[in-house]
Amino acid sequence: MAKTAKQGGASQEGVSRSGSWMQRLRAKAQANNIPLHVMLELTNHCNVWCRHCYISDRPPKGELTLDEFKGILDQLAEAGTLFLTLSGGEALIHPEFFEIAAYAREKGFSLTLFTNGTMITPRVADRLVELCPQRVEISLLGGLAATHDQIMQTPGSFERALRGARLLVERGVFVQIKTTWMRQNIEEAQQIQSLVEEVGAASFRGAYMVIHRRDGSTEVADMRATPEQLRAVARRAYERLGEKGIPPEPEPLTEEQRRETSPCGAGQSSCCIDSYGNVYPCAAIDTALGNLREESFVDIWGGSQELKKIRAIRIADLPECSACHLFMRCSRCAGLAKMETGSLLAASPQACIVAHAFEDFFQEKRCELQ
Repeated sequence: MAKTAKQGGASQEGVSRSGSWMQRLRAKAQANNIPLHVMLELTNHCNVWCRHCYISDRPPKGELTLDEFKGILDQLAEAGTLFLTLSGGEALIHPEFFEIAAYAREKGFSLTLFTNGTMITPRVADRLVELCPQRVEISLLGGLAATHDQIMQTPGSFERALRGARLLVERGVFVQIKTTWMRQNIEEAQQIQSLVEEVGAASFRGAYMVIHRRDGSTEVADMRATPEQLRAVARRAYERLGEKGIPPEPEPLTEEQRRETSPCGAGQSSCCIDSYGNVYPCAAIDTALGNLREESFVDIWGGSQELKKIRAIRIADLPECSACHLFMRCSRCAGLAKMETGSLLAASPQACIVAHAFEDFFQEKRCELQ
C-alpha cells in the first residue's frame, strides 16, 4: 500500500498525525480504491466576487439538474463515499440546495458546507441545523470590515458573514472560520483571531496558498503574502510561544520515503466534481478525468488513465522537491505547481517562498539559542 505524505497540500500539523483515526481511515480507503471524501460544487454562481477565487466567471447555465445531482449522490454512496463537502460558487445560492443536502443526508453522508456566510439568516440557520452537518466552514478574509469587503468586492459582506457564524454557533453547529492569508489581510491576523473567539467558532484554519484560476489567469499572483510578511508571522509566533514556537530542524527524507510515498492526496481517496459533472482529482488540479453525464462515477474513478498516472506519482518523481530538506514541511500543491509551471512534478514557486520564509526565520532563532 502506498503511503501519502500530505492530503491535498495539508499543513505539516496534518501530516504529522499519521496515527490519527482519520489518517488510518484514508489509508484503508486508498488501499481499497474507495473515494472516501468528495467535494461537490453545486454551482459556479455566487453572490460575492472574491478577488482570489479560483473558479472562473462562468454562468450557471447548463449546470447539473436536481435529478442529476441525486443520481451522482446515489453513485457516490454505492462507491463507498462517507464524507461529502458541498461547495460552489456559493452553495447556498443554489435554488435547490436544501433538497440536494437533504437527499445527501438520506444517503448517509457526513456533510460539510463551504460558504461565505452572507446568506445565513435565522431561517437558513434553522434549516442547516436540521441537516446535522459535521461542520460549516465560513470564510473571513479580514479582521476589519474594509479589508474583508474589499477582497470580496461586496460591501456589507463582513458583517453578514459574522452574523451567519453567530447564528450557527448559537444553534450548536460546529463552525470553522477560515481565511487565505494574503498581503491585503495578513497584517490583521490578530484581529481575525479575536473575531474567531468573539463569535465562538469551534476552530480556525488559515492557508497561505493563493490558487490560480481554472481558466489559467495569473492575476491573483499579486495577492500573495510577501516573504517579509511571512517572516513577521513567524516572528509573532515566536514572541507568543518562545522556544516552543520553533520547530525542530527538518529531517531529510529517507530513500524508502522517496520511493513509496505519494506527495499529496489528490485522487488517492478523494476527488472533486464540478457543477457540470466534470470529475477532477482535486479542486486545484484542472485536469478533467471524465464527465458524469457521459460515464459512471465508478468507471471514471477506477478506469481513468490520467488518474492512474497521478496516483502513481511518488516523491522520487519530483526532481526538485525530492531533494529538498523542507519537503515534509512544505504546503506544496500539485495543482498549483501545474498552474505555475505546467507540470504536476515541478516545485511550486509560491510554496517554496512560503516554506523558506518560515524556515529562514526559525533557523536564525535556532542559531541564536545555541
